[in-house]
Amino acid sequence: MRHRIAARRSRRLYQLAGLGLLAACGGDGPLAVPRDLPPEEWVYDQYVAVGRTIELDLVTIFSSLDSVTLRFHAETSDPSLVTVAIDDGVLTLESVGGEGSTDVTVWATAPRGRSAVADFAVFTDYGGSIELAAAASVGDTIQGVLGRGDEDYFEVFVPTDAFRLRAFTQGDTDPVGALYDANGTRIAHDYDTGEGLNFLIIRELAAGTYYVSVSRGAGSYSLILEEAEADDHGDSFATATSVSIGDTVRAVLTPGDQDYFEFSVPDGFTVRAFAQGDTDTNGVLYDGSGVSIASDNSAGEGLNFHIVRDLDAGTHYLSVSGWDTGSYSLIVEEAGADDHGDSIATATPVSIGDTVPGVLTPGDEDYFEFSVSTDDLRLGVFTQGTTDAVGTLYDGNGSRLADDADSGVGDNFHIIRTLDAGRYYLRVFGSYRREAGYYSLILKEAEPDDHGNTIATATSVSIGDTVPGVLAARDRDFFEFSVPTDGFPLGAFTQSDTDTDGVLYDGSGSWIAHDYSSGEGFNFRITRVLDAGTYYLEVSGGGGSYSLILEEADTDAAGPARDTGRPGPAPRRDEILNLVELVRQ
Repeated sequence: MRHRIAARRSRRLYQLAGLGLLAACGGDGPLAVPRDLPPEEWVYDQYVAVGRTIELDLVTIFSSLDSVTLRFHAETSDPSLVTVAIDDGVLTLESVGGEGSTDVTVWATAPRGRSAVADFAVFTDYGGSIELAAAASVGDTIQGVLGRGDEDYFEVFVPTDAFRLRAFTQGDTDPVGALYDANGTRIAHDYDTGEGLNFLIIRELAAGTYYVSVSRGAGSYSLILEEAEADDHGDSFATATSVSIGDTVRAVLTPGDQDYFEFSVPDGFTVRAFAQGDTDTNGVLYDGSGVSIASDNSAGEGLNFHIVRDLDAGTHYLSVSGWDTGSYSLIVEEAGADDHGDSIATATPVSIGDTVPGVLTPGDEDYFEFSVSTDDLRLGVFTQGTTDAVGTLYDGNGSRLADDADSGVGDNFHIIRTLDAGRYYLRVFGSYRREAGYYSLILKEAEPDDHGNTIATATSVSIGDTVPGVLAARDRDFFEFSVPTDGFPLGAFTQSDTDTDGVLYDGSGSWIAHDYSSGEGFNFRITRVLDAGTYYLEVSGGGGSYSLILEEADTDAAGPARDTGRPGPAPRRDEILNLVELVRQ
């Protein structure tokens, strides 16, 4: 007589060594019944890692009421996924396929043919930790599925030293990959160097056990583990390819590849290292200790790097990588004599009043040194020519004082600054650090400022005045005026062909209002109801002349006075453009 344990009676999920066992169990047979299974008791399931086995003592499921010895038999609905074997009352479940689930049925039979049955749902998954990593081999293509928050781990053995392992995914899922050594220390990590949004890791490894994890995203993927082809150039300082000055070296970048080169130079040597070809290359120059001293990604032809640097005698390294894959040519050569030094230490001495010719090569920087003999000298420094030049002014300690990208004529910089006596430096370089061409640098005393450029030096004016003014490059004109009574409707605006900005401050210098185009043409116009007191007005904008008018405004046109809480003046549009340009350098 045979009794099936009814699933409707009670259910339990066994948690054993990473195996999820959903046992549909009940007790209505006179011979064999489940042991210690109160109704509705649940334990959360876990999964058996692909490629691993677990053992289950069947006595925990069956017990004989009359203490007779039971015989067991088991079957699986999908032996290609999980196999079953019973030895001395112990059920062994071995995951032999990929991820999935299967039903396992176990029969317990006593003498005289009496029996009971238990059904199990067995779930298999790639392990969620290094301890439960699924076994894999070089050459495998593994089909996997990531659930939300899921992480799959695989154990792979590398047979020989200096083995180049390539681990990557294929599919529409956006996975992240990581490579770990036998101790679980991460040695490589990648997001999307492979096709589409897939990761690709290439690493030269010593013989031993390693782990690969696949995580993030949800969906199916294929993980491929294979031996990568021999690298044309070493991917570390220790395996760098030796080159000589004057060499042109052919190379190929594969996904995730990095090529290292080693070369030596004599003292006081200016090296030029650059790539040619259609591949988008990045270059990093290192000293003999492996410390980065220069880098570039697009100063050369097309999307190639171009580095020019004065080097001390000794060994140096260069690494080449790319945003894409393909062939390139690396050229390492002695650069022609630089027309101007590329550091404060090698700056070219110049004098105020000089016009100095210069040439910028890709990645080049020209430094100049000059002295100011008296305090409060208003100096103008700027370039002329068709080259898009950027300038930075430093004090004698190398601290930056001012910079500009295109306040001058065309794409040239123009800096005006009031300086005290002392030594100063100026750096000239090309836009995006890849602009090349000729320029002329001019240093000359600027015209006296018609109006002060701070609140402390503001020009005093009165309501009803029309005041002429001239804005030089990067100039700001400040004006001070008084309002006689509370509730006074002020109108402040400019008239001219110059593009002006206006900022209104209270007596403590706090920002009240700002405008740049409410007036005629590109002129500002501010109307505001003010209480009695002292106020300041700042005028800035493009270079040129203007007329400032302060008057009593139409009451209906003036807005109420209010404190916006803003910390200071809104940035001028030329400053925003300059900042964008300088951030790109």
